[in-house]
Amino acid sequence: DIPYAKIECQPCGDAGELMDPQAPYAIIGGAMKGGTRALLTYLSQHPDVYSDQGKEMHLLDNAKIQIFAHRDDPHCDQCEVLRTYSDIFKERRWNQRGGYSKNDKRLIFFDKSPSYLVMSHIVPQRMLCTFPHSAKVIFTLRNPVDRSYSHYQHCVHKHRHKEDNSECGGTFEDYIDKDYNGLLAAGVLNASSPIEEYETFVKYHHGKGNSKNFALAKSLYALTLRHWIAVFRDHFGQDEFLNHMLVIESERMREHKQTVFDETLEF
Repeated sequence: DIPYAKIECQPCGDAGELMDPQAPYAIIGGAMKGGTRALLTYLSQHPDVYSDQGKEMHLLDNAKIQIFAHRDDPHCDQCEVLRTYSDIFKERRWNQRGGYSKNDKRLIFFDKSPSYLVMSHIVPQRMLCTFPHSAKVIFTLRNPVDRSYSHYQHCVHKHRHKEDNSECGGTFEDYIDKDYNGLLAAGVLNASSPIEEYETFVKYHHGKGNSKNFALAKSLYALTLRHWIAVFRDHFGQDEFLNHMLVIESERMREHKQTVFDETLEF
């Protein structure tokens, strides 16, 4: 069993779920350069889906829209999260079309925030507090080596105008070695148990002063995905939790677009 932190959930009203039509139908997570944008683009072509989803929200990890006291705040107010989602949707519709109509309520939108996967020590608990009965999360996972190399290329392009490109300078091998040595020094790669492995990973990945470009660390999907599974399994039950979690291989999505699209809609 994988232990995880509990949070204090403040439910709306009588603890029933107030599903505002402007709450996201599902959460899309994964890893940087892992195919989340491609999946959202496919889904947005459906007539019942809001076509202009906008930028990543990062609501549940407190990275951009900060409604929690801090990143690891163990308190979650269901009503506040739902109201914030609704406000975001209305604001984006207003900015896109200069107005908002009641017909917009029928449209589906998603919270696409890839970093939710690695924030598995707090995001799944917040998600289940907000959507205790209807939570759905979709993860897109790419071949780890391909994802890491794409991550490196992204870093090089992003910092191409800097004279001192120490963040991602050198070869791909140098870039990976830097992250590998960091993981090794933090105790992640030589941990004696899954618990120690994850605890050291969280300290390494979320620690202050650490590099934000974790080409190797963000490809270690199993370290964080198993926490999502543990939280959802305990909440929905062994026989039910997979109805609330879908994992998609980005390579399969690229090669069999229609099949994956149909499977996602069925989910």
